[in-house]
Amino acid sequence: VPRFLSYGYHGDNLPGSILMTRIPGVTLDTVMGTLSESELSTIASELEYYIQHMRSFASPYGSSVCGVDGGSIRSPRVSGQLIEPSPDLRSFHHELLLPASIRWWVGKEDRFRQHVATYENMFSMPHSIVFTHGDLMNHNIMVQDGHITGIIDWEAAGWLPDYWEFTTVLRGPRWYQEPPWRSFMRSLPSYHYDTEYDCECSLWELTQDSFGF
Repeated sequence: VPRFLSYGYHGDNLPGSILMTRIPGVTLDTVMGTLSESELSTIASELEYYIQHMRSFASPYGSSVCGVDGGSIRSPRVSGQLIEPSPDLRSFHHELLLPASIRWWVGKEDRFRQHVATYENMFSMPHSIVFTHGDLMNHNIMVQDGHITGIIDWEAAGWLPDYWEFTTVLRGPRWYQEPPWRSFMRSLPSYHYDTEYDCECSLWELTQDSFGF
């Protein structure tokens, strides 16, 4: 992880700046197609280790689903918006479903109800709240000589349900031929969220006009 060095203030209503250490290497997305099967296997093993290590941390906020500092959650799933912290997992799932409205499903009301019923299966599934990067795409993973050197862009990190790390990567329309990074993430030993992914697909169908992919 890059080490924070200093923050620059440039005046009111202007973006600040952060000075941090540089992670050696290049982003994985720029070289993934050139790596050998052995190198990809090594990177998969290392990424699995880092995910499990992150999940070993105990949240200082108890059962809350929240950002890394206990506040709002940033996520590429809700582009330009924030998800307010929730006191528990059930409240969090309810919050995500709030934008769904049957008024946008004129003539397709049965399909709307089916998607709602599918997503509501989440309410009865047990999940741990774990430390999560929140945007674990290959453009946020630095590699060199066939190894991971670091993970960058932590603005979406938080204390989130264990499936979130994976289903956020898988978000968006289903593909006839799955993109390589989605397949890569599904291949990791800690991925066992096919049911949750089905639920999330229904959520995206219900809220895609409110929450961007």
